Amino acid sequence: MRIRATVRFRGTDRVVIQEPSGWRLMSWPDARLLADGSGRLIDGPPGRTAVIESGALIMDGTPVAAAPGPVSEAAWDGDGFVAIVDGRELWSLPVAGPARLLHRDSDLFRSPVSLAGFVGFVRISSSGLPGVILEVPDVRRPLLIDRSGGRPVDRVPQVDGWVDDVVPSPADPDRLAFQHTPRPGPYAFRLGLLDHGTSSFPLPDNDLRSTGTGAPSAWSPDGSVVATAALQGIRGGIAGCSPDGSAPRWLAPPEGVHTSPAPAPGGGLLSVWQDLGTRPSVVLTTPTGRTSWAPLHDEPDWWPDRPPRLVRWRSGPDELEGLLLTPTGPGPHPLVIDLHGGPDNMTMQASLSSYAVRPDSWVREGFAVFAPDYRASGILGFEAKRADGRFEPGTRTSYDDVIAGLDQLIADGVAAPNQVYLFGFSMGGLVGGHVIARDHRIRAAAFWDPAGTDPYGTDNAILRRQLGGSATEVPEVWRRISLQPLASRTTIPVLIMSSGDPDRVAGRTHARWSSALPRSEFRSFPDEGHIPSAEQRTRIGRQAVDWFRRS
Repeated sequence: MRIRATVRFRGTDRVVIQEPSGWRLMSWPDARLLADGSGRLIDGPPGRTAVIESGALIMDGTPVAAAPGPVSEAAWDGDGFVAIVDGRELWSLPVAGPARLLHRDSDLFRSPVSLAGFVGFVRISSSGLPGVILEVPDVRRPLLIDRSGGRPVDRVPQVDGWVDDVVPSPADPDRLAFQHTPRPGPYAFRLGLLDHGTSSFPLPDNDLRSTGTGAPSAWSPDGSVVATAALQGIRGGIAGCSPDGSAPRWLAPPEGVHTSPAPAPGGGLLSVWQDLGTRPSVVLTTPTGRTSWAPLHDEPDWWPDRPPRLVRWRSGPDELEGLLLTPTGPGPHPLVIDLHGGPDNMTMQASLSSYAVRPDSWVREGFAVFAPDYRASGILGFEAKRADGRFEPGTRTSYDDVIAGLDQLIADGVAAPNQVYLFGFSMGGLVGGHVIARDHRIRAAAFWDPAGTDPYGTDNAILRRQLGGSATEVPEVWRRISLQPLASRTTIPVLIMSSGDPDRVAGRTHARWSSALPRSEFRSFPDEGHIPSAEQRTRIGRQAVDWFRRS
């Protein structure tokens, strides 16, 4: 149910609403349409319109002829633009005069910005780790390069890890807000502040958790507040704090899901908001409440016929949240437990980037579907996430969370105890594999591209950092998370569907797990990627349903 829309102020009297299909320029505060168009609107000189469309940089309807290739991002630079060209080149593109190459690299670039004496950008590089299913660049660092040339230097050398979406305060350019994760992979984001060289991370990680959804943090026009999208449970609000990191608080409460904060001149906050039964729109939140400000035109990635329910349950002392969709009529119903991938930052939007099958497709086949969040996502904070990643003795785990949720649904009369099935995608495969080895109420399971099934076969720096060392250094941790030793305890029928080349590391680990299970079938889909196509989602769902019904 996710929509990729953003809202931002342009000056103090105009608002830009950007959607994949195009942009609108609205007046503030009365929301009159001033202009609109296709492509992506970028901030150019006053009174002029600059957009990027199909790789072309266009000013007032005329292509900027100096662009030497397809432009992916650009920023106004006084007499022209600084732009990312061909993904790996940083150029100065004056409106009049020749283009000039500032930097070229084998890594990807993004987020160009004009700064006094420098040009800033973010370099996206890869650790080249074996066994990572997505095989995507996993490191981001903001860099600066002198306009006269030379080698780039790090913009925030005080902060290690992944740093992206660096935004200076309008009142003090030496105060920066940014998105950060200390992990080597692109997950578990948090709001970072750099105040004249001193870094801090002000939001409590078990409550006002930054979402890392791709929209940068935003400052109020006077620089007195910095705002960021944040989570509580799987609900999303807008959190904020003072520029020195003090007074963390909700600026828009976590009711439904808020993204893309835009603090308004004079107070209040614009954001993109939706709820389980309410389609996304731009809303204005003030101390007196939330009001609709402008509609959105694009459709979400999926939308159910009937809205899901937000459900809560206890896993030991902890409270978890998830989504529940049921067929019409009284229960108990046959139930599919649908475990999301990622695993980080599940929200009520249930984006299809985290699910291999549309959650409501199970309902059309007569099943209730339970989409629980679990502690590996960060829902209970970074410390709980870290302990879960190592299955530390004496701590509860993600599989405990899923089993506790099932207990609750059976007790409430929602799920038929003799008709429970499990489906897992990506990280949901590792969690689901541990569930089916321990809970024998589940009759059958199916997985699409399960991740982490054999840590020994996918040994890399991410795993070693997560587990606290190599298989030689902490062998007991590696044994605890591996599914291979649990195979003999998994007596139900298990379908494993694997994307991509079956000879790559992930495909081989999927096949090994299937071979170790007493009752399993392995199916390879070499033409599909980890995130399946729309057609493949339908095929995955049909094969899983057929598997469940035959079991």
